[in-house]
Amino acid sequence: MKPLSRKNVNRILSDIRRPGKKISRTGKAFSPRIGEDSRKPFLIRNGFPNFFKKASVGVLITVIILIVAVSFYLWVFKAEVTGATYIIYEDFKSAGRNLLNLDNDSVSNSLENVDLQVNNLSNKAGILSIIPAFKQIPEIFSTIKRLTTLLRDVNSNVADLKSKGLGIISGGGEFLGALKDLRRNIASINEISLELRNKLSDFEVLSANSDSGYIAVSTDMMRLGESLDSIVSILEKPGKTHFLVLFENPSEIRPAGGFVGSYADVIFENGVVQEIDVNDIYYPDKFLDIKVIPPKELHGMTRSWGARDANWFFNFPDSAKKIVEFLEASPVYAKEKVKFDGVAAVNVRIIEDILRFTGPVDLPDYKLTLDDTNFLREVQREIESMGSSRAGKDRKQILKAITPKLVHALSGLHDSEKRQLADNLIYRASNKDIKFYFKDEKLQNLVSAAGVAGEVFQIPASFSGDYLAVVDANVAGGKSDAFIKQKIQVVSRVDSGGVLNNNLVVTRVHNGQDEPEKWYKATNVNFIKVFALPDSKLMALTGNSQKIVNALADYKKGAYTADADLGLIEGTANVLKEFKAVSYEESGKTVFATWFNVAAGKTGELNLTYGSARKALLKPGANYVFVFDKQSGVESEFEYTVEAPSGFKWAESGDSIYHYKTTSLPARLMINLTLTSDGN
Repeated sequence: MKPLSRKNVNRILSDIRRPGKKISRTGKAFSPRIGEDSRKPFLIRNGFPNFFKKASVGVLITVIILIVAVSFYLWVFKAEVTGATYIIYEDFKSAGRNLLNLDNDSVSNSLENVDLQVNNLSNKAGILSIIPAFKQIPEIFSTIKRLTTLLRDVNSNVADLKSKGLGIISGGGEFLGALKDLRRNIASINEISLELRNKLSDFEVLSANSDSGYIAVSTDMMRLGESLDSIVSILEKPGKTHFLVLFENPSEIRPAGGFVGSYADVIFENGVVQEIDVNDIYYPDKFLDIKVIPPKELHGMTRSWGARDANWFFNFPDSAKKIVEFLEASPVYAKEKVKFDGVAAVNVRIIEDILRFTGPVDLPDYKLTLDDTNFLREVQREIESMGSSRAGKDRKQILKAITPKLVHALSGLHDSEKRQLADNLIYRASNKDIKFYFKDEKLQNLVSAAGVAGEVFQIPASFSGDYLAVVDANVAGGKSDAFIKQKIQVVSRVDSGGVLNNNLVVTRVHNGQDEPEKWYKATNVNFIKVFALPDSKLMALTGNSQKIVNALADYKKGAYTADADLGLIEGTANVLKEFKAVSYEESGKTVFATWFNVAAGKTGELNLTYGSARKALLKPGANYVFVFDKQSGVESEFEYTVEAPSGFKWAESGDSIYHYKTTSLPARLMINLTLTSDGN
């Protein structure tokens, strides 16, 4: 190609110009810089690149600062979240547990703490939503708030049930409606809990504590929801539903509670109580056409076993099932094919509490006014005056007379009084003065989880510690337990090999000597049972009584049958002649049993020394647990002392000796201790 002439090249690009416009060849439109050769091509030098380089460094520094700041913020936030979510976890767990226990105030306190923590974290988490990876964090806290709102609604439903619960007796569908409202809210909680769990799965910082906490609440709510389904189903099922209420008399104590002298068949229809039929327990037994061999200790007072004496097992579900079994077998109920869906056992303290709220009840036909101070004595006097030989419907007419009057008085209470009474009854349930048993497995699981099933503690495989229950059984000792004062003292020693040795002292004082009624000042004839760890061995026993039981019947004749459940226990019996005692297995425990009788005005002291073949775990930080199951209907002063093995002390006392004392035992006492090195 022929090179172009320089004359054809302009410094100014003029390939595109308005037609007719002349371009000066002198280049005035764009003059070269001073000193530059006008013939040199124009070059853009390094000014702009230097600017960009400096700007890039500034941006980089800013980004680094932002990253460090955000990282620090995330680090601080993560630390706060880790601490706060543990608190939230514990509060949710507490809320679920207290809901099962119907403790409204405690639930409210737990949820307020959750709100406080969540609101604090929500405010700090808002800025993180601009980061895609953390966009869901504010949503998680929002979901938690929805969950707490629903839990508040459920708590409100429970409080509502406390005031409307008596509506199930007085009529109307308020109680059933409140149950259904509660069920709907629980269903919503389960849905939100699942949604929350899915959201938490992406955030390890949250799921470490929170996920399990919310799942715990969800599990509690699911259990409660399933139980409510069962309750509603029972109340709404066609026809009549029968529920058994046992009236236990702690003046005549038996292993699962007081002697069941009376009971009520509570008949439901369309969700409300249609009838309350109060009866003497001897009445259905009178018509029982089966002959069952009673427990050996009862052979001298009854020929055949029946519902009246079936409250013999310390584990209440076992006693409840046996009582129901006898009642359903009696022609009184068998001919109508009556089946009891559940059982509630209440003792006289419940009636006294109700009378404290309702005020005195007049019984003109008996020329009596009953209140919380004289109920037991006056009713007992009336029943005893009828004579035990008159075992029939008329023997306990006084209880039939008072029942409708109490129901009427209860319906007249204000809502606030009803809630107070409900709270009082809940306390009684925690004290083992009320116990429940249901044939429905879901309902039974609910009352078990709530601690109102009257069950014996089941020892886990990894258990390191000790177990004790002291169980009294009045056998033809009148109503003398009303004036017995009992004290239980335990001294335990754990040796250097982890072997446990116990000394147990049970002191019983009979203060009924000045009472005018013969049944109160009768000798307290007591068959006492000490429940200990499995494979325990009795080494010494003093202070017990000698009693020979002469059977009223020849059980090899007369078509008597042995009870299978009783046989499982008595079949393990081992007579300890040197101690005038017997040992056997019951409820997964080794039991030492003997007679321990105390005359009116006297004091008896039973002293046992025994040990367990099990070994406690011995190392610094190891847990040691002492469990005591209280007997329903028995109030005891209790004292426990445990000595740590050589080289150890208890963290809780800072010493090798730990001491505990109380005059008011809960249904189940659990003392958790920790071994530490004594540093010597």
